Amino acid sequence: MATPIEIDYKENHVEFRLSNKPEHLCKIDVDDFKNLVEDTTCWYAHSTSGTSKGVYIRRWCNHAWKTFHLHREIVGNGEYSPDNQVDHINRDSLDNRRENLRVVGTSENCRNRGSRAGIVYRDICITHVKSRGSYQAYKGSKYYGSAKTIEGVREKIDQKLSLEE
Repeated sequence: MATPIEIDYKENHVEFRLSNKPEHLCKIDVDDFKNLVEDTTCWYAHSTSGTSKGVYIRRWCNHAWKTFHLHREIVGNGEYSPDNQVDHINRDSLDNRRENLRVVGTSENCRNRGSRAGIVYRDICITHVKSRGSYQAYKGSKYYGSAKTIEGVREKIDQKLSLEE
């Protein structure tokens, strides 16, 4: 686990780094920092993509065997749902100020990915992953498959959805 370091109180928010990934600057409202982060060592920075855009602040709760994301805790959306996601408006996953967070569905969250913006097919987000030269399909954290072409990944989505019916 990690502890907040280099804590800097600004006028309306707090900027800090976590000891496990001190290269990343986190932002959070003062009240949320005091209530959720300040006196605890259970939060840590977790990279989902290897870049700073894919780093989220999470905590592990041993008694519940669950991982909680800070941005969901802030908006009172601790339980994950693909149709009830928390979007970082400015696309900075470390900016957890309330003004930067909003609850949206998969389609809206998919549209706010900037250069990684995907297309939505059957309410599932398809994005191009340049490093792999393929397209991947996700609805929230649920993986639907990948393929070299959009048509190929659409076929995988159709196959998976037909199995779920």
